[in-house]
Amino acid sequence: MPAARDPLSVTYDTAVRRVLLAAIKAHQMDPDRPRAARTFVYSRPRDFRDGLDAGGLTKDERAFTRSVYYQTDKTGVKVWSARLDWGKIERRGSRWGRQVRVRLYVYGSRSLAAASKRGAWSIDEGSGSFAAGSRRSLPGARVDDSRRAG
Repeated sequence: MPAARDPLSVTYDTAVRRVLLAAIKAHQMDPDRPRAARTFVYSRPRDFRDGLDAGGLTKDERAFTRSVYYQTDKTGVKVWSARLDWGKIERRGSRWGRQVRVRLYVYGSRSLAAASKRGAWSIDEGSGSFAAGSRRSLPGARVDDSRRAG
């Protein structure tokens, strides 16, 4: 039986679908230099102070990320690879959050590896840092498992 999805990430599915369709459209306009689609993810202000995980994201930002990867990886044939770039913390109106740029690449293309500053993942032996990008989430050692208690 497959694992159940995080309920918070399911709530982001509609917003993620919208931004992925915009990213696909941007990619089709210029496949050699795909442009990013942008959206804003709101979080509670105290999550920026107390609730960041080891990767530096709030629970809402992590749920958005899980929804992006779920929709690009787990729903049928894998066509796209996503790259997310998080902006700085901003206040919009009375709410706080971060802008995220979502850029899609054709799955298996070398353009994603070339665009990546960190390069391809190697076998993770438990050393390294989530924040520096030298360690990845594995079952039992997810980046959001070490969230500070708040």
